[in-house]
Amino acid sequence: MNSRILTISIGACLLAASTYANAATPEKDGWYLGTGIGYSGSEVMKPYGTFTGGKEKNSDTGMKLYGGYQFNNMWAVEFEYVDFGKYTYKQSVNEYSIKSSGMGVSGIANLPLSNEFSLFGKIGIFKKTSKERMQGEVEENGKTTYGESSLTIKSIEPMIGLGAEYHFTQNVSLRAEYEHFGKNKMRGSNIILTNHLLSFSVRYTF
Repeated sequence: MNSRILTISIGACLLAASTYANAATPEKDGWYLGTGIGYSGSEVMKPYGTFTGGKEKNSDTGMKLYGGYQFNNMWAVEFEYVDFGKYTYKQSVNEYSIKSSGMGVSGIANLPLSNEFSLFGKIGIFKKTSKERMQGEVEENGKTTYGESSLTIKSIEPMIGLGAEYHFTQNVSLRAEYEHFGKNKMRGSNIILTNHLLSFSVRYTF
């Protein structure tokens, strides 16, 4: 009787160990590529009293393309390109639009919860390019005329992200994630631009 109990116990332990081992390797190691689309939010902070409300938000469709290397079931490094779309606002007779995009690199820490499902967090740096275009009153040689001006700002910002991934196979997975791309100054210190992205993407590991 004791030998049967011991055999069953050993079998149960081996089964549990096997299940844990499978759960701890939810995806294939190696190079991967992915592409996604989602909700892109742009937030512009203005000095108090400059515009009514002092703060505006706008959203657009954001797109991303990414790739990286999965070292094991816990760690990965990833590169990405993100297009945040366009933010627009109006001040009196002047109309402004800001289009932002950029490239970043981040380290990723995975938490496997099962053979198919895992959570992850990421932290890195992001080189952002923001192009502002204004149509309205322009000062030239001391005179105010109606025209157009543009400004391009490049900056390097910290980025963080959180997400979840469902692995259909070792090669194909579906990812949902939220990323925040820091703040950069537009037109000196008068305008502060913040970008974030909530996206869904498909990833393929080679």
